[in-house]
Amino acid sequence: MKNSKFNSYINSPDFIDFYCYREDKWLQNAELEEKLIAVFGSVKKALN
Repeated sequence: MKNSKFNSYINSPDFIDFYCYREDKWLQNAELEEKLIAVFGSVKKALN
């Protein structure tokens, strides 16, 4: 994706709201291992 198109998404309040909503729902519905990887980068890092 070209930077100008990416910047137009990032600067759009509608896109930010949509992205945050989708990410919130994904984390709510994800398995514990997926949540740990998303937040910490790996299960190993989460346990340390």
